[in-house]
Amino acid sequence: MSHFHLPMVKTLRITHVCFLSLFLLITFMFWQQGELFNHGYRTSQLSHLESVIARLESKSQYQMDNLRYLRRMFIETLHEPQFTPLSQLAARASNKETLSPLHIQSLPIPDSVRPFKNQTEEERASLTRREYQALRDIQDLFPLAGGSNHLSSSIYYMSRSGAFIASLSPDVNKLLIQSANPREIQGSFVLGSPMLNPRREPFWTRQNIADTGKTLINGSLPVDFDDRWIGLFGIAVTTDTMRLFLSNALPEDTHSAYLLFDKQMNPLTRAVGSQNGYQLSEKQRQAILEKLAAESRGTLRFGYAYATFGHITGTGAILVSVQTIRQGLHEDFGRFSVLLVVMWLTVILILLGSHRMICRLIRNMGHLQQEMHRHALHDDLTGVLNRRGFFETTGRISPQYVDYSLIQLDLDHFKKSE
Repeated sequence: MSHFHLPMVKTLRITHVCFLSLFLLITFMFWQQGELFNHGYRTSQLSHLESVIARLESKSQYQMDNLRYLRRMFIETLHEPQFTPLSQLAARASNKETLSPLHIQSLPIPDSVRPFKNQTEEERASLTRREYQALRDIQDLFPLAGGSNHLSSSIYYMSRSGAFIASLSPDVNKLLIQSANPREIQGSFVLGSPMLNPRREPFWTRQNIADTGKTLINGSLPVDFDDRWIGLFGIAVTTDTMRLFLSNALPEDTHSAYLLFDKQMNPLTRAVGSQNGYQLSEKQRQAILEKLAAESRGTLRFGYAYATFGHITGTGAILVSVQTIRQGLHEDFGRFSVLLVVMWLTVILILLGSHRMICRLIRNMGHLQQEMHRHALHDDLTGVLNRRGFFETTGRISPQYVDYSLIQLDLDHFKKSE
């Protein structure tokens, strides 16, 4: 029986190798298709992020264009001053009977930051009076510059020469006074200086509101008059308002959570969109920053979640979209991926079943061949070797010089005796 054992083992081994090769080939083909789905999924997520970023950039650009228009009207008005007493102008600016009364509060600005230190007090008062008058003349443009009901009261003017804040809301003035610090590099005053902003372009800053733990986001535009930097026009956006903007910019059928961060990856808003409760760790935020250092958009996988991120041009903010695997299953690529896995499992189960069936068939055929060979070499009645079996056995052991004995029985003799 050992004579037929080796060929059967070789046949099974070849069968195993063939089925293993087929398994690897099928798995590789499905893996390649999965990579295509993965690339398509990442492209889809980047496309969704791009659409949201485009809406936010359009909104921020619209606000900055409004501030430019407001600055232009303000400077033109400054060139035609009305010499009204400063006390009277302040009273008129605070008159509640007007359509959109200005609320003016003093802003503590250090003398090292304030301009025109060599001018007399009368010259400073004259410039401040002209600023008051110009603001009074254009105050009805503040709601239009806001562009929406949520932002109309957030437009403000911050005077560098007169050390005051003017807006349509006392709450905005309070937030600005609490968050403003002209000495800090993050402050609007420093970034509005001609040395740091020679092109006089708009910029965005993030400032913490004292004793509240909240954040105020400022979009600012420097104001120059007679080749001197006299102040800033800006728009103050709270984190709640920014969260509302972000929510309105999302597609209706989104299955991701969106978050806004500043350029140091400090959170600006809570998650909006499809909530998943996923929190980015410090290490993950650092990985996003490293990725953004090389390119403006990117995707990373963090365990069971995918993060898609990109810069918002002109604001210094970073938008991050986080989608878990469970949320991704509700999208087309998620359903296709599930279908692909089911198909792979089905094919593999069929392959394993075929492998098991063929291996069993090979073993049965080997056992049958061994049984037929045994019957051919042995007598059916006694089970001892017949003539053919004797010659085969002697032919196998003769080359090895093995001694053997031969006992021959005449079965017919025994039959006759009976």
